[in-house]
Amino acid sequence: MPSIPDSPYFDVVDLPEQLDLVKAAEMASIDSDTLHQLNAGYSRWVTHPEGPHRIVLPVESVAGFKLVLNNTPVAQWAPIKEYQVRSGDTLSGIAAEYGISIHQLRVQNDLRGDLLNIGQRLKIPGTGLDHHPQTVSLASYRVQTGDTLWQIAREHKVSVQDIATWSRLDINSPLRPGQLLNVKANSGSSTSVKGEKKVNYQVRRGDSLYRIASKFDLKIDDILSWNKLNPENYLKPGQQLTLFVNPLRI
Repeated sequence: MPSIPDSPYFDVVDLPEQLDLVKAAEMASIDSDTLHQLNAGYSRWVTHPEGPHRIVLPVESVAGFKLVLNNTPVAQWAPIKEYQVRSGDTLSGIAAEYGISIHQLRVQNDLRGDLLNIGQRLKIPGTGLDHHPQTVSLASYRVQTGDTLWQIAREHKVSVQDIATWSRLDINSPLRPGQLLNVKANSGSSTSVKGEKKVNYQVRRGDSLYRIASKFDLKIDDILSWNKLNPENYLKPGQQLTLFVNPLRI
């Protein structure tokens, strides 16, 4: 039998704040797929809003990770911060806690009033992906029958989250023909959709396009398009797929 070292493979690192898993992988110098396999409980690619904020890393990566973490401002640990509403919370109280206005909180989460539900997740503005300079040049696009937010974002070389933010749009709401969206003027080229997380996913035994799409809240047509797949062909264990995942929709 082969000799196997009698030593631990991974270690648990406790954190004081939320941390994005892709950012953690960069800090630890490991690929995001490996980190997610070790931390599969974080299905939204960020540690839970209420904690405990802890991640599992290969032992040899812990020291380097802690060094980079200590030299990275906390504001950069998570591109988008989340807050889970608790009993007794109010919109004004949450806004005061994070030093933002109630209006900002309403706009960021498409809230019509002050009513909150226990367990509801709120995005806290000004913490990363949802912040864009005011100098961004925007153009309008009128939704056509059959359009999807992802298709429009790809055509204009911006992210789905960009359009949702600029148009004050609930990312989960269906588009209506004739609806006006704000999009950035078409410039340059891009090989991926900005803003979403690019995930290299390895097909596992029993996987199907439907199962993968459901797990990451994606559309099968998008997965087929990103990977130039023939829908009539079966997936094979070990096959690599490229996915563009919005962590707040998982």
